[in-house]
Amino acid sequence: MDPLHSAAAPVGTSRGPSLSAAEPPAHRVVVADAIRAVTFLLAVTLGAIAFQPLVDAPGLQASAGLPGTGYVVPAAAGVSCDWTCHRERKPSSPEPGTDFAAPYGTPVASADAGTVISVKSDPSTATGRLIAIRLDDGYTVRYLHLSESLVDPGQRVTRGQIIAVSGASGGGRDWHYGPHVHVTLWQGAEWSGPTVDFERYVGK
Repeated sequence: MDPLHSAAAPVGTSRGPSLSAAEPPAHRVVVADAIRAVTFLLAVTLGAIAFQPLVDAPGLQASAGLPGTGYVVPAAAGVSCDWTCHRERKPSSPEPGTDFAAPYGTPVASADAGTVISVKSDPSTATGRLIAIRLDDGYTVRYLHLSESLVDPGQRVTRGQIIAVSGASGGGRDWHYGPHVHVTLWQGAEWSGPTVDFERYVGK
């Protein structure tokens, strides 16, 4: 007798394969397996993107010696004008960087370990008081509009070390701008090429 038919069923009437909770139809098994396979591949792909180290991302490099951790922000303050903002404003900034809206007198931390290469202690020009540091990874970072510098040229600094006090200096005055810290980052020496977006190098 055809196993797909039962003796109790009228002749010529198929009741179909017997279904039980333990034995779903073959086509359902295939579909379920396919869904599970796609879900697994999607999870693996998204996971690889979400957890890809910062150092592997195009155009990005994390701190040397601390791979994947990135730089320290100068202060716990919001960004009032980012790198793109500096580039797109009219006229555009000659030194595109990131403005952190730190209140006047806020301690300013070094992005990473390096050597202080210059200190400008007067409020002249648009930059005001500033500090430039050549980081150990070869990048250079500058902090502008300071009220006071706490380091000297040639001095070694460590990651997160307090190097200055924030201000609003520039244009020959202590209060030329609203209080903030402007951070500029180059992938090499100062003015060796265009600046890069500091925020993309910050540790998360």
